[in-house]
Amino acid sequence: MLFDRYHRFIGAVMEQTAQPLTLVLSMAASSLAVIMLVWLLGTGAAQATSCAVLMENQATINRAVTDTTCDPVSRGNSIYFNRDNIVNSGAFWGRDVGNMPIARVDSNLPIITDTLIGYTWDGAKEHIISIDVTSGVTSIIATLDLDYVTAGRFAVDSVNHMAYLAGLKMEESFWRLYATELKTGQVISSTILDKGMSGFDAYTSETLIGYTWDGAKEHIISIDVTSGVTSIIATLDLDFVTAGSFAVDSDNHMAYLAGKKMEESFWRLYATDLTSGQVISSTILDTGQGGFGFGIYLPKNPISSLDLAGPDSGLVDTTHQFTATASPLSAATPVTYVWQATGQIPVTHTVGLTDTTGFNWEMSGLKHITVTVSNDFGAITSTHVITLYTPVQTDFVGDPKNGLAPLEVTFTNLSAGDYDTCDWDIGDGGRSSDCQPDDYVYRFPGVYTVTLTVTGPGGTNEMTKEEYIDVQNYHTYLPVILKP
Repeated sequence: MLFDRYHRFIGAVMEQTAQPLTLVLSMAASSLAVIMLVWLLGTGAAQATSCAVLMENQATINRAVTDTTCDPVSRGNSIYFNRDNIVNSGAFWGRDVGNMPIARVDSNLPIITDTLIGYTWDGAKEHIISIDVTSGVTSIIATLDLDYVTAGRFAVDSVNHMAYLAGLKMEESFWRLYATELKTGQVISSTILDKGMSGFDAYTSETLIGYTWDGAKEHIISIDVTSGVTSIIATLDLDFVTAGSFAVDSDNHMAYLAGKKMEESFWRLYATDLTSGQVISSTILDTGQGGFGFGIYLPKNPISSLDLAGPDSGLVDTTHQFTATASPLSAATPVTYVWQATGQIPVTHTVGLTDTTGFNWEMSGLKHITVTVSNDFGAITSTHVITLYTPVQTDFVGDPKNGLAPLEVTFTNLSAGDYDTCDWDIGDGGRSSDCQPDDYVYRFPGVYTVTLTVTGPGGTNEMTKEEYIDVQNYHTYLPVILKP
């Protein structure tokens, strides 16, 4: 008896059905009925009977449609259907009898650009494709030699231009994660996956976030895209989940999973903080009369504001750093920063919502730094002003430097740079705050050390001249008279 973990109540229905080979599950008022699909039992022979077909379009998500002409084709854990006379207005899990490719697109991508990324089967190979949202025209990006794929195991990382698809080859007993570089079409890795994994979504360039069942509990997990190693982030006590009801908000580090407990009659939305592993909410969901599903909607906006931070003053011959931060957080990336500064060569960077650059000037004065930040939806400019000063170098001379007391000395300030205050220590206890002081009189003999300290926007600098002024005693000489 085969049934997947999403619908463990199927077993009770199977015991009552009169169909020995095919189980038919129809619509019911319960939201669980929407994912009821046909499982082939016994020899696996397909029966030409009515079956539930899972569709997605703009008006209805996961609506079950009954068709008496469909022929189920098992591809992994999902049932894909060959169908006649059906218009594919959205994404359909399967392919029709005419082998026309029908794509499964990444529903987590808001339609704000002109392209979606999906995957499709042409009757022999699986393809990663781009889909023009205006014309519906598809283009093949990469081709994968796969025999089975399953809904929910496909994700697009639009920031890093990667697509991830789980697939199985007939000759292998394990699933692989195929990572495709969307710019080049190169399949850059093929990593063996945990077979219990139910689905995943993009998170970072190194990690996917998924959910898996261990036979007793549901787990939110991280998946290393290189090694395939999984780590449990959080554990949820659930009995039912449904494909299409899992999404990851990588900007805000959250994962959302819809689930149901056996003892409850309603579904809940479980929000998990990916940084802490804490399940921070469990909200009752309105699932309507049919199936349900969801994806993250973070519309990428133009840049509405720009903060340009940096020093207001500094010294010449020093590198000064300036940081531009674009907002809101939902602004589309990549972002291009064009930096222009007085007397400098323009600098251009294409990065995320924050960029830093440095400038060095040889001449003092006012300098203007302007950065223009742009993405696909517009541009914004901000300007910052910095005043540069020349570093202070202290020097002075005194004249005369020696003589008899009382000795009058003229001190001349020879300091350079940007300063505005001075402090003279004359050496005999006298002081002056004049940058060009009046003549100073040493009244007593002695050898004096003189210090000048200058301070200003150019910094503080000090010069001390040891034993600089020598004041000598005044001697009286009496004439010597010799008597015969």
